[in-house]
Amino acid sequence: TRSQAEQACSNDYNSYKKMYTIVLQALVDHDGYFCDVFSGVPGSVNDRRVFRMSGLGKTLAVIALSVGSVGKFVLADNRYNLHVFMLVGHGTTLDAAECAANDMIDKTRYVVENAFGRLKSRFRRLKYLEL
Repeated sequence: TRSQAEQACSNDYNSYKKMYTIVLQALVDHDGYFCDVFSGVPGSVNDRRVFRMSGLGKTLAVIALSVGSVGKFVLADNRYNLHVFMLVGHGTTLDAAECAANDMIDKTRYVVENAFGRLKSRFRRLKYLEL
């Protein structure tokens, strides 16, 4: 059965996979610790817009406007836009340097994937939560 919330706003919360979803955006540091979490946005909203809506996105945009790059970057996949504070992979590689950059970003993303794996294993009972 569908929950009342799911019935009321089902079109908004349907993802591209036609499943009822809520977006969770998280920032993970190089040690695999969660530094920032933003959630509650309907699954139909794309990742770029979720980032712009989040406190992290707003804060980084203000910092970038006032001081420019501070030497630290957020790594993201190519569903996000390139900013002075964000590195994204190259969609199509043109030369060896871009290929090497993509490899480095992919290797670093394993830290993020492992952090989410730990989170899912720790809270696996939430999968069966009835709303």
